Amino acid sequence: MLILEPKTNVPIISLQPFTVDGFEHAVKVKVMNVKNADDLQRQIGYQIKKFNACRKCLKCESLCRSSAIHIGEDGYVIDEAKCVKCKMCVTEKYLAGGCMMEKYLRTKSGEGKKNEV
Repeated sequence: MLILEPKTNVPIISLQPFTVDGFEHAVKVKVMNVKNADDLQRQIGYQIKKFNACRKCLKCESLCRSSAIHIGEDGYVIDEAKCVKCKMCVTEKYLAGGCMMEKYLRTKSGEGKKNEV
């Protein structure tokens, strides 16, 4: 799948599904034809981590100033009509490693392993 820049119709993101053991959905992401490709690649990575690790903690919903993010049965959903593209939901300062719950669970599991040894 190619995602095009709306004004120029130039491809900027390529998404290629692939199979990985233990994961139902996996994609390879390639960013191209944009000035800050590394930043966009990182933001896409955050969004994918956040979606895959969603524990319905409401962190991203509370960060969204335009009320574009809502937590549903399958995780979070972004309402494109309300989204103002502020990028708060993909800002490293707030969501490094995905959502806050995923970060907490990773920290707790790491602490548990240290204590067991």
